[in-house]
Amino acid sequence: MLEFNKKIASVDCGSSHAGFVTTDGELYMFGRGREGQLGRADMLESSVSYRVTPQRVEHLKGKKVVSVSCGGDHTLALAQ
Repeated sequence: MLEFNKKIASVDCGSSHAGFVTTDGELYMFGRGREGQLGRADMLESSVSYRVTPQRVEHLKGKKVVSVSCGGDHTLALAQ
């Protein structure tokens, strides 16, 4: 069981993935990531499996994410 002790500020959903921003500005993503929409750079996910446990987007570490928008096969995050 996942224990998550952070408060979620906002959530957005795409066609097969979702993301949320915590109140401290971290971005977490889960779902299907074959096109890179989970923010894991060149580490593409399997085309048949879904990431069911939210993972923090490490490439934005040190930045304060203020919003996330998920589309069909993409994700956009705005950070300060």
